[in-house]
Amino acid sequence: MFDVVKRLLKHSIVYAIATVLNRAVSIIMLPIYTRYLSKSEYGALELFLVTSSVIMFVLQLGMGSALFRSVIYRQSVNRRVLTSTAHYFLVVFSLISTLVLITFAAPISKMLLGTVQYTFLLRLLFVGDFFLIFAVIPMAVLRIDERSGLFALIAGANFIIGIALNVLFLIVLRKGLYGVILAMTLNAAAFALIYSFVILKDLLFTFSRTELADMLGYGLPLVPASIFVLLINMADRYFIRYFMGLDHVAVYGAAARISMIISLIVNAFQMAWPAVLFSIAKEPEGPHVFARLFNYFNALLLFFSLALAMFAHDLLAIIATNNYVGAAPMVSLLVLSSIFFGINYFTSIGIQVEKKTLYYPLLIGVAAIFNIVICIVGIPIWGLWGAGIAKLISFTFLGVSICFVSLKYYTIPFQFRKIALAYAIAIAGYLAGMLADSSTLAIPIKLLIIGLFVVSLFLVGLVDLSHIRHMKKSMLPYFSRTNS
Repeated sequence: MFDVVKRLLKHSIVYAIATVLNRAVSIIMLPIYTRYLSKSEYGALELFLVTSSVIMFVLQLGMGSALFRSVIYRQSVNRRVLTSTAHYFLVVFSLISTLVLITFAAPISKMLLGTVQYTFLLRLLFVGDFFLIFAVIPMAVLRIDERSGLFALIAGANFIIGIALNVLFLIVLRKGLYGVILAMTLNAAAFALIYSFVILKDLLFTFSRTELADMLGYGLPLVPASIFVLLINMADRYFIRYFMGLDHVAVYGAAARISMIISLIVNAFQMAWPAVLFSIAKEPEGPHVFARLFNYFNALLLFFSLALAMFAHDLLAIIATNNYVGAAPMVSLLVLSSIFFGINYFTSIGIQVEKKTLYYPLLIGVAAIFNIVICIVGIPIWGLWGAGIAKLISFTFLGVSICFVSLKYYTIPFQFRKIALAYAIAIAGYLAGMLADSSTLAIPIKLLIIGLFVVSLFLVGLVDLSHIRHMKKSMLPYFSRTNS
């Protein structure tokens, strides 16, 4: 287990840095967005980002995940043929799709934002999404090879250039919302060239329809599943825009950006996980390794979520402005939702190993229906709380149902009682922290609560001190080599 943890931790840390850098532009730029864009402009930007995410999930066709499975889990496959087939197909498919989207940009703008005035910006966004597709297969190849250092280096360059372009067009040139979208598109175009160079040595002038069919058989069911996930994750902004207006989208979006810190941890784990998952699954001790890792996975997410939810008001006041602090209570619901979303990734082991990916669109589709119905009913009644409740219920259902189905195909002795007790303690700690808000000692009290929660993780047995000592001892040689 400790060898697995060491390997997973090594790459997860690097991927965490890379993932944070890739997505941190929108978080780091939040103070600038909230000061240089009006509330309605920032609300529109949130919808642009949501729309871009939906398009990207569709255009990828699940090919990155499919390539992972084909290279790592299948035997006797020609990797370069697989890589070439996947990359060429995605580029051509995305080019055709982008031309269609550009053609219908005006009605799409009318449908999503209630006006055609954003047509040009949508077209610019679609072009940027096309360039982003060039990164899909190269990123998968880097992760398969566990070249996390190069992955992080490219992500760092992407981050620096992204920030620079945003500052140039938004602060220096004062181009407003147009400047933000232009910066995103130019950045995507530049890195399309870089990723093309990275993957060049892995490409052949060949194309296999047989391998394409196999990869699409695995990847295509992930497309509707990904869209349904985005509906749960992002559709609330469209409903908030429809029922409450762009200003409220901006407030909700600010809370979502703060809670994205938990999503970044989940994403970092998700990126390192596939390369390790299939290797562990083959081993006799695999189920017990998965169970132990799941305990630490929950402990880590609960710790950061509790800290983030407790200090959400202060973070919003600092990062955004006082106009956005009203969304602070929403952060607690959003971070808890992110945890259950992460649980879905971890507990889907049986579904992935046995290639039962058809369950994804089915279960996530049901969760998406829950989300849409609760948003339609709840937002007019409870406002932003309706959106947060809808997301929490949907992701809770998703995490539980995926786990239940997956265990039918690959049995893992998860310690659910210990995990449930840790969640109960975290929720109680959060409520106690909120009661302390009116006290002059609010910050020390909250820090004490967080410290007590860490102690409780050991007391309930979710974290074992002997395992940590063993893990530390086993990892010392690695860090010694790294520092020498």
